[in-house]
Amino acid sequence: MLTIVHRVNSIEDLMDVPVQYGVEVDIRADGGKLILNHEPHQHGDTLDEYLKNFRHAYAVLELKEESIEDEVIGLCRKHGVKDYFLLSVSFPYLLSLSNKGVRQMAVRFSEHEDINTTLSLRGKVDWVWVDTFTKNPLTPDTNSALRDAGFNICLVCPERWGRPQDIMPYKEYYRANGITLDAVMTSLSHAKEWNA
Repeated sequence: MLTIVHRVNSIEDLMDVPVQYGVEVDIRADGGKLILNHEPHQHGDTLDEYLKNFRHAYAVLELKEESIEDEVIGLCRKHGVKDYFLLSVSFPYLLSLSNKGVRQMAVRFSEHEDINTTLSLRGKVDWVWVDTFTKNPLTPDTNSALRDAGFNICLVCPERWGRPQDIMPYKEYYRANGITLDAVMTSLSHAKEWNA
Protein backbone atom coordinates (compact mmCIF):
# COMPACT_ATOMS: atom_id res chain seq x y z
CA MET A 1 0.00 0.00 0.00
CA LEU A 2 1.22 3.47 -0.90
CA THR A 3 1.55 6.06 1.83
CA ILE A 4 0.82 9.56 0.54
CA VAL A 5 2.01 12.41 2.78
CA HIS A 6 -0.44 15.30 2.98
CA ARG A 7 0.37 18.80 1.70
CA VAL A 8 4.06 18.63 0.83
CA ASN A 9 4.03 22.01 -0.88
CA SER A 10 7.70 22.98 -0.99
CA ILE A 11 10.96 21.49 -2.22
CA GLU A 12 12.31 21.83 1.32
CA ASP A 13 9.42 19.76 2.71
CA LEU A 14 9.80 17.24 -0.10
CA MET A 15 13.38 16.59 1.00
CA ASP A 16 12.07 15.59 4.46
CA VAL A 17 9.76 12.88 3.08
CA PRO A 18 11.25 9.39 2.65
CA VAL A 19 11.36 8.51 -1.05
CA GLN A 20 9.34 5.32 -0.52
CA TYR A 21 6.35 7.55 0.30
CA GLY A 22 4.23 9.54 -2.08
CA VAL A 23 3.25 13.18 -1.63
CA GLU A 24 0.11 15.26 -2.10
CA VAL A 25 0.61 18.80 -3.40
CA ASP A 26 -1.68 21.76 -4.08
CA ILE A 27 -1.23 23.45 -7.45
CA ARG A 28 -2.47 26.83 -8.66
CA ALA A 29 -1.55 29.36 -11.32
CA ASP A 30 0.48 32.45 -10.46
CA GLY A 31 0.97 34.64 -13.49
CA GLY A 32 2.44 32.47 -16.21
CA LYS A 33 3.63 29.65 -13.98
CA LEU A 34 2.22 26.92 -11.78
CA ILE A 35 3.07 27.13 -8.10
CA LEU A 36 2.52 24.99 -5.03
CA ASN A 37 0.30 26.58 -2.42
CA HIS A 38 -2.90 25.60 -0.67
CA GLU A 39 -3.98 29.22 -0.19
CA PRO A 40 -4.78 31.69 -2.99
CA HIS A 41 -2.84 34.92 -3.54
CA GLN A 42 0.36 33.55 -2.03
CA HIS A 43 3.64 32.53 -3.65
CA GLY A 44 5.38 29.19 -3.59
CA ASP A 45 7.86 26.93 -5.34
CA THR A 46 7.08 26.29 -8.99
CA LEU A 47 5.75 22.91 -9.98
CA ASP A 48 8.49 22.77 -12.62
CA GLU A 49 11.29 23.08 -10.02
CA TYR A 50 9.48 20.75 -7.62
CA LEU A 51 9.19 17.97 -10.18
CA LYS A 52 12.89 18.37 -11.00
CA ASN A 53 13.55 17.28 -7.40
CA PHE A 54 10.86 14.61 -7.25
CA ARG A 55 12.20 11.07 -6.62
CA HIS A 56 9.30 9.71 -4.60
CA ALA A 57 6.95 6.77 -5.01
CA TYR A 58 3.87 8.69 -6.11
CA ALA A 59 2.35 12.15 -6.51
CA VAL A 60 -1.21 13.23 -5.89
CA LEU A 61 -1.55 16.53 -7.74
CA GLU A 62 -4.48 18.47 -6.33
CA LEU A 63 -5.64 21.18 -8.71
CA LYS A 64 -6.85 24.25 -6.84
CA GLU A 65 -8.25 25.83 -10.01
CA GLU A 66 -9.50 24.84 -13.45
CA SER A 67 -7.80 24.88 -16.85
CA ILE A 68 -4.30 23.98 -15.62
CA GLU A 69 -4.73 20.23 -16.18
CA ASP A 70 -2.89 20.00 -19.52
CA GLU A 71 0.02 22.06 -18.24
CA VAL A 72 0.37 19.88 -15.13
CA ILE A 73 0.34 16.73 -17.25
CA GLY A 74 2.92 18.30 -19.58
CA LEU A 75 5.28 19.07 -16.68
CA CYS A 76 4.96 15.50 -15.42
CA ARG A 77 5.95 14.26 -18.87
CA LYS A 78 8.83 16.75 -19.07
CA HIS A 79 10.31 15.44 -15.79
CA GLY A 80 9.53 11.76 -16.36
CA VAL A 81 7.01 11.58 -13.50
CA LYS A 82 4.70 8.71 -14.44
CA ASP A 83 3.26 7.63 -11.09
CA TYR A 84 0.66 10.25 -10.24
CA PHE A 85 -2.99 11.15 -10.39
CA LEU A 86 -4.84 14.44 -10.61
CA LEU A 87 -7.26 15.28 -7.81
CA SER A 88 -10.12 17.82 -7.71
CA VAL A 89 -10.57 17.94 -11.46
CA SER A 90 -13.98 19.48 -12.16
CA PHE A 91 -16.48 17.21 -13.88
CA PRO A 92 -16.37 18.90 -17.32
CA TYR A 93 -12.56 18.77 -17.40
CA LEU A 94 -12.53 15.23 -16.04
CA LEU A 95 -14.81 14.05 -18.84
CA SER A 96 -12.86 16.01 -21.45
CA LEU A 97 -9.53 14.53 -20.31
CA SER A 98 -10.93 11.00 -20.09
CA ASN A 99 -12.24 11.36 -23.65
CA LYS A 100 -8.62 12.09 -24.66
CA GLY A 101 -7.48 8.89 -22.94
CA VAL A 102 -6.24 10.44 -19.68
CA ARG A 103 -7.16 8.14 -16.80
CA GLN A 104 -4.67 9.27 -14.14
CA MET A 105 -7.35 11.09 -12.16
CA ALA A 106 -9.43 10.46 -9.06
CA VAL A 107 -13.15 10.80 -8.50
CA ARG A 108 -14.37 11.45 -4.96
CA PHE A 109 -16.54 9.18 -2.82
CA SER A 110 -17.67 10.00 0.73
CA GLU A 111 -20.76 10.34 2.88
CA HIS A 112 -21.48 13.50 0.81
CA GLU A 113 -20.49 12.18 -2.64
CA ASP A 114 -22.67 9.44 -4.06
CA ILE A 115 -21.16 6.12 -5.05
CA ASN A 116 -23.36 5.98 -8.16
CA THR A 117 -21.63 9.09 -9.51
CA THR A 118 -18.30 7.41 -8.83
CA LEU A 119 -19.38 4.19 -10.52
CA SER A 120 -20.59 6.13 -13.57
CA LEU A 121 -16.92 6.89 -14.26
CA ARG A 122 -15.93 3.23 -14.53
CA GLY A 123 -13.25 2.90 -17.19
CA LYS A 124 -12.75 6.67 -17.37
CA VAL A 125 -10.55 7.29 -14.31
CA ASP A 126 -8.15 5.03 -12.41
CA TRP A 127 -8.64 6.17 -8.82
CA VAL A 128 -11.33 6.84 -6.26
CA TRP A 129 -10.55 9.26 -3.40
CA VAL A 130 -12.42 7.96 -0.36
CA ASP A 131 -12.90 10.77 2.14
CA THR A 132 -13.70 10.29 5.81
CA PHE A 133 -15.27 13.61 6.87
CA THR A 134 -17.14 12.23 9.89
CA LYS A 135 -17.25 8.48 9.21
CA ASN A 136 -15.89 5.63 7.14
CA PRO A 137 -17.85 5.21 3.89
CA LEU A 138 -15.86 2.14 2.82
CA THR A 139 -17.98 -0.91 3.67
CA PRO A 140 -17.78 -4.43 2.23
CA ASP A 141 -20.53 -3.48 -0.25
CA THR A 142 -19.05 -0.17 -1.38
CA ASN A 143 -15.58 -1.71 -1.54
CA SER A 144 -16.86 -4.58 -3.73
CA ALA A 145 -18.64 -2.14 -6.03
CA LEU A 146 -15.51 -0.02 -6.44
CA ARG A 147 -13.26 -3.04 -6.97
CA ASP A 148 -15.67 -4.61 -9.47
CA ALA A 149 -15.57 -1.32 -11.38
CA GLY A 150 -11.77 -1.52 -11.54
CA PHE A 151 -10.89 1.46 -9.34
CA ASN A 152 -7.76 1.85 -7.25
CA ILE A 153 -8.70 3.13 -3.79
CA CYS A 154 -6.97 5.96 -1.90
CA LEU A 155 -8.32 6.60 1.60
CA VAL A 156 -8.09 9.94 3.37
CA CYS A 157 -6.86 9.16 6.89
CA PRO A 158 -9.40 10.18 9.55
CA GLU A 159 -6.65 12.08 11.36
CA ARG A 160 -6.90 14.67 8.57
CA TRP A 161 -10.31 15.43 10.07
CA GLY A 162 -9.05 15.49 13.67
CA ARG A 163 -9.72 11.82 14.48
CA PRO A 164 -6.38 10.02 14.85
CA GLN A 165 -8.05 7.68 17.34
CA ASP A 166 -10.01 6.17 14.40
CA ILE A 167 -6.92 4.89 12.58
CA MET A 168 -6.67 1.57 14.41
CA PRO A 169 -10.44 0.85 14.39
CA TYR A 170 -10.51 1.56 10.64
CA LYS A 171 -7.54 -0.75 10.06
CA GLU A 172 -9.14 -3.52 12.13
CA TYR A 173 -12.48 -3.11 10.33
CA TYR A 174 -10.80 -3.31 6.91
CA ARG A 175 -8.80 -6.37 7.93
CA ALA A 176 -11.86 -8.12 9.34
CA ASN A 177 -13.89 -7.42 6.22
CA GLY A 178 -11.24 -8.18 3.59
CA ILE A 179 -11.02 -4.55 2.45
CA THR A 180 -7.66 -3.58 0.96
CA LEU A 181 -6.41 -0.10 0.13
CA ASP A 182 -4.05 0.89 -2.65
CA ALA A 183 -3.04 4.11 -0.90
CA VAL A 184 -3.73 6.18 2.18
CA MET A 185 -3.21 9.93 2.45
CA THR A 186 -2.05 10.96 5.90
CA SER A 187 0.41 13.21 7.70
CA LEU A 188 4.03 12.15 8.02
CA SER A 189 3.55 11.78 11.78
CA HIS A 190 0.88 9.05 11.29
CA ALA A 191 2.42 7.24 8.31
CA LYS A 192 3.98 4.50 10.43
CA GLU A 193 0.60 3.59 11.95
CA TRP A 194 -0.67 2.64 8.52
CA ASN A 195 2.48 0.69 7.68
CA ALA A 196 2.64 -1.24 10.95
